[in-house]
Amino acid sequence: MLMIFLLLILIVIISQYKLFKKANEPGWAAFIPIYNMIVWLRIINKPWWWILLMFIPYAGFIWQIWATNLLVKKFGRDEGFTIGVIFLPFIFYPILAFGSSKFLDVKKNSIKDFHEGFDASAKSKKSKGFDTSSEQLLNESQNNNGSSNIDFFSPTKASSRENDLKLELEKELDKFENKMLSEKFNVDLSDDEIDYWYKIICDRVRMCASNLKEMSDEDILLENIFGHCDEYGKKHINEDFEFKRNHTTMRILSYGFIFRCVQKISEKISNDNSGISSEFEKEIRLKLIHSKASLYGTIKFALISNIKKDEIKKMFPEFEDDPKLIEGKNSLEEMLMKGFEMDDDNPNKKRLEGIYDGQKRVPIYELSEKQRINIPLWFKGPFYKRGSEVTSKATGNSFKLNALEKSIFVEIQYNTAMITILSEEGVVSRANFNNPFLEYMVEVIDKGTEWFESNNIKAFEALFDTK
Repeated sequence: MLMIFLLLILIVIISQYKLFKKANEPGWAAFIPIYNMIVWLRIINKPWWWILLMFIPYAGFIWQIWATNLLVKKFGRDEGFTIGVIFLPFIFYPILAFGSSKFLDVKKNSIKDFHEGFDASAKSKKSKGFDTSSEQLLNESQNNNGSSNIDFFSPTKASSRENDLKLELEKELDKFENKMLSEKFNVDLSDDEIDYWYKIICDRVRMCASNLKEMSDEDILLENIFGHCDEYGKKHINEDFEFKRNHTTMRILSYGFIFRCVQKISEKISNDNSGISSEFEKEIRLKLIHSKASLYGTIKFALISNIKKDEIKKMFPEFEDDPKLIEGKNSLEEMLMKGFEMDDDNPNKKRLEGIYDGQKRVPIYELSEKQRINIPLWFKGPFYKRGSEVTSKATGNSFKLNALEKSIFVEIQYNTAMITILSEEGVVSRANFNNPFLEYMVEVIDKGTEWFESNNIKAFEALFDTK
């Protein structure tokens, strides 16, 4: 019986090896625990931190099913096939891996979850020495394959009114005055600039529609605002002000104009939806959401980069100075701040309770240059902007820390708890944390402990178990 069980596991692992190869990822990753999950998430265009969600008791099972469904869809299969993979993996995984299913590569299908940030280069800037942007690569792949970004929701036979509204939207987009705006804002906008950025919006819509979970329009908007700014910030944190001004200006001008154009069509549909299919309404609604999310994700990055609100209002006069819009929504951070909902008899509840105090944390790019001076190179955040008293899980003692100390200590406590949980549940041992994400968890604990001993010996003695 044991031999049969091991054989079935081997069949699944070998199938994953083949799937990874099909997706242009290293096949050997299938044999490495945890890292194979990170590669899996990379294939389905999801952030690495989803791996944490999969280890949340009870709720983690739901995330695993969702991730499995997304993987299956990446190879052109539907939900029915997902059910087969979940209940009979040793049969359906080999079918997916060794059958005729092909990986829906972004470069071939122009589909990608565009939470990535993009270089200030854009298509028209590559001659000036900027990096080639992923937006540019996406558009080039579309052009090479002749794929259209319009009408991907609408039925084959659109109504005459839908055709009229499509034509009207195209005419509105053609009114973009790139030369006038280039001179006014000292930025280089090419003749096909608006078409370029509109294609980006369309692909964000396409990806959202193909992977739409049950989210409100507001959550889609706010999560994308945070996601766009987060990538811009992480990618361009060390760029100079002129780079950031150029990067944000072209996007605010372009995305702002697209948003206004789509908004006009949306208002017409709201006032009179006769002759409008649900597919077309959905297309316009998502274009409105994603053009606004792209716009305000850029605006948030502009404000972080010290571009004044008055300057932003010149670029986009309808700018809403709404903290909720500018902040966006970091779903993972919100989940951590709310705490982990577990049964009282769950042994992990005590380990995780009280680590986070609900105070807001921010990414490193939201800190001022002065605040970033003393941050050790090995620590990536997130960061508190204010210090406070913390309580050690190891000693039970409380100690008041400054903002940086608190940021590091909280992550030490969380990483320690997670490693303990994963080890006790047999997922992995601390000694085998040999992939980038888990290595970083260990690094924060080890180097963070050394950092406290060197920088605040009193806090070290109070908060760390040195016995």
